[in-house]
Amino acid sequence: MSNFNSWKNSLSNEERLAIAEKKSAKLLDLGIELVYYHASNRVVAFTDVLSSQIPMSYAGHAFAIFQRGLFEIEVIKLARLWEKSDQHSFGIPTVWQLVRDHEFQSYVKNKHFTLSSYGDNSRELDRRWARLNRLLKRDGRSSPQLAVINFRDKYLAHALEQTFAETKGVVFQKVAYRDVRRLMYRTLSVINVLDLAIRRSGFQWKGSCDIARRNAEALWRGCTFKVLE
Repeated sequence: MSNFNSWKNSLSNEERLAIAEKKSAKLLDLGIELVYYHASNRVVAFTDVLSSQIPMSYAGHAFAIFQRGLFEIEVIKLARLWEKSDQHSFGIPTVWQLVRDHEFQSYVKNKHFTLSSYGDNSRELDRRWARLNRLLKRDGRSSPQLAVINFRDKYLAHALEQTFAETKGVVFQKVAYRDVRRLMYRTLSVINVLDLAIRRSGFQWKGSCDIARRNAEALWRGCTFKVLE
């Protein structure tokens, strides 16, 4: 964090805002990608639409690996959005640490009013910053995020008996599908509020989720399997 803060403090407000806008836009793209993986997993891994077609067999083993792999990709893509702050990261904690101090938020607000049609009503932007302060206390990572990251580090990115955090005595909650799903929706909410506050833009996540679900169901519910053995 010290290296990150040194880098952040070396930037002018204008430079910091430009970087935050770039990272926020990329974060939006990563969130959209996550939505599409999640939509496929809801059908492939957590319904019997496909699994009901495959009896216990050699093919069943291959299908179980496919299911697990698709879900693990979603976990990896979700966890990367909550990586610790780093100059080169597009994660939520990085963007939040760039914009969280009140002096910089005041600079952003004044710049927005100069360049846009906000007029004299600054309350909406103040509410956005206040909501972010509530959602992202400290570094933005609370126990659900850290548990998913620890699961990714221990079982997916590496093959570890214990992660570094666990060797220090940190105990993490077990990660279940419901935790991943809740964290995904919380992640989308945070991305949206960040983008609204930083770039004065928003995204219709419900529409994107609906399209992703329709795409996934159009493919997976139309698939039929012929098992050889």
